[in-house]
Amino acid sequence: DELRIEMRKKSLLILIHQHLMSQYVTTAVALDQEMNGSVKKFEVCENVDLEMVLMEYESYHYVKFQKYPKLVKKVVEPQERLLKPLSGFSGMSGEMKEFATIIHKDIYLHNPNVRWEDIIGLEDAKRLVKEAIVYPIKYPQLFKGLLSPWKGLLLYGPPTGKTLLAKAVATECKTTFFNISASSLVSKWRGDSEKLVLFELARYHAPSTIFLDEVESMMGQRGSNIGEHEGSRRLKAELLVQMDGLARSEDLVFVLAASNLPELDHGMLRRLEKRILVGLPPEPARQDMIAHWLPPVSSTGELQLKAELNYQLLA
Repeated sequence: DELRIEMRKKSLLILIHQHLMSQYVTTAVALDQEMNGSVKKFEVCENVDLEMVLMEYESYHYVKFQKYPKLVKKVVEPQERLLKPLSGFSGMSGEMKEFATIIHKDIYLHNPNVRWEDIIGLEDAKRLVKEAIVYPIKYPQLFKGLLSPWKGLLLYGPPTGKTLLAKAVATECKTTFFNISASSLVSKWRGDSEKLVLFELARYHAPSTIFLDEVESMMGQRGSNIGEHEGSRRLKAELLVQMDGLARSEDLVFVLAASNLPELDHGMLRRLEKRILVGLPPEPARQDMIAHWLPPVSSTGELQLKAELNYQLLA
């Protein structure tokens, strides 16, 4: 029985090789090399080919079950990302491994499911974020030399969609998305946060996006806070050094920061090369938002509700 199973597998590979030779010669040659040239020692018998075998199977299935078999199905994207194990992260001491495990919890594993079309208005901001993060990942061959992408972006302005833009990046870019808060990095008691395992993890899981929400909480102006802890000052210095390292490297690691306060460290502002104002939506965008959430006609089961609203007045 084992010999029959082995011969069946080999015969199937020979049938596939013969089918590939008609249109996909490069793939057929790769298959032959994978099998160390053993495919060429055999040939398919006359009046037998892969399509005919498939047609015979379909006919048999129809006669037996009165329906044709379903042979392929569309690939469904998993709702959770699979990350590389931390065991492959080189140069990890016990203390660093513990810190890396803490930061690992800030990686978006679930798909936020926020599409660009879900963000109404903010067209300029969406276009600039796509140019800065999405396109360099999709078309890396176009972003080299003088056209190398920005490694740091600052979204600033009132609370009108900065975090939503970041979630759209996490959904659409399919990068490893680190949603980092100050509590993940600042370690007042241990004093080891300046090691910033975060950037090493981002390189390990590249392409990656590091989202620093409310970045002013960890990167306020140096010297403005007299009672600032020494660990916090070292964190700022190390974060600036790591940002410099990103700017000089070819790693696909991007820093996306959001803030609605002007009290940011000047060194951090210089390293966030692109600054995007996420301002208040104009009147047409406000009308579109209201119409989206309060449509003129909404269906609930068999009922249709009509809303007589003056969208222009509401906007």
